[in-house]
Amino acid sequence: MATLLVRTIRSQHFCVTGPHMRLQRLCSQTTPLRWSSSQSPRAAVGKLGSFQVSASQRVDITSAGNDHVKHCHKLRTSSQYRDACGRVLLVGSDLLQEVVLHEGPGGPIHVHSLLVRNRCEPPTGIPADRISVVTDEIMNKMCGLQNSDGEAHCSTCCHWGLRRQLALLKGVQAVAEVDMPKFANLSDANTTSLQRLLVLERLQDPGNLGTLLRTAVALGWDACFLLPGCCDPFNDKALKAGRGAAFKLPTAKGKWDELLHVMHRHDMQCYGASPERSDTAAFAQQLEAKHAVLARQLSDLPQSSTKEAQDEVVGSNAMCIVLGSEGQGLSKTALEHSTPLAIPMTDRMESLNVSQAGAILMFAFCGNSLKLYDQVKRPH
Repeated sequence: MATLLVRTIRSQHFCVTGPHMRLQRLCSQTTPLRWSSSQSPRAAVGKLGSFQVSASQRVDITSAGNDHVKHCHKLRTSSQYRDACGRVLLVGSDLLQEVVLHEGPGGPIHVHSLLVRNRCEPPTGIPADRISVVTDEIMNKMCGLQNSDGEAHCSTCCHWGLRRQLALLKGVQAVAEVDMPKFANLSDANTTSLQRLLVLERLQDPGNLGTLLRTAVALGWDACFLLPGCCDPFNDKALKAGRGAAFKLPTAKGKWDELLHVMHRHDMQCYGASPERSDTAAFAQQLEAKHAVLARQLSDLPQSSTKEAQDEVVGSNAMCIVLGSEGQGLSKTALEHSTPLAIPMTDRMESLNVSQAGAILMFAFCGNSLKLYDQVKRPH
């Protein structure tokens, strides 16, 4: 592992010196951030190549005590502050481009402020109202890579410089302040009919929540409903795990009475993921029989059939799946209002991670699973 790290560092023009494996960037080999003097920062940010700017046009922030830096840092760390401001901080160029360049259900994402690490170029194609160049110290603060003394740190590394350079290797070169999407009203009369709804209850791990949202988007589920006890979907860890899925999937939050209203509005059957279900074998047989029938119906469609015709065959009764936390499981209320559902498993493993179980269940109940079975039976 150490050898691989050293090789990676050398390939990125780093040198290793000192008794504590201190890493120092060869600044002479880096390209400073420059904009053309004929361009505004907003116009320049969407283009490739060098960016030239005069000293009077360049906005530099060198103090971690800057008000705007404090504002952005608080957006990352405080859910209440995010709600009050209606803003979210996106950390990392990849996440920023994933969110901004792929328009969500709420329309284009507006970037109010873009902070770029010194010596790095801004992400391409991202228009912003304000662009600032910040020091490594400030960017590390934005990314959560600082301790109370203001120094970059790593619990597994003996020197603060290693964490700083690892941040560069990971590509944390920019953060952006964007508008927070509004939570959806799934019971509204104007809401499109829902077929597949993911419901999360008391799910506090942001990594699991983000992964489930990402899976729901990938598999074409319509929306998500967050019951009390769930973590904030715009938590920086949830956004990272979900690749910005919270911006792409209509998400509502509320109590059980509101969820029941949504289920009644869309005529949904409710299933609760519970590993204690005793008749999993019978359920597996029923699901397999259902897949076989629908696969035959799909095979009978002409090759020129439209996607709408295929979806009409694939789509079954509207349904929602309720997933709870791994430690507490589903609440008594959830069990009262849902049909228990479990993944058939061998006795060699007691349970699955909630994000793994959720992915399996969402795949099992989306049209793509039937299309996959059809491909297996009729390989191209």
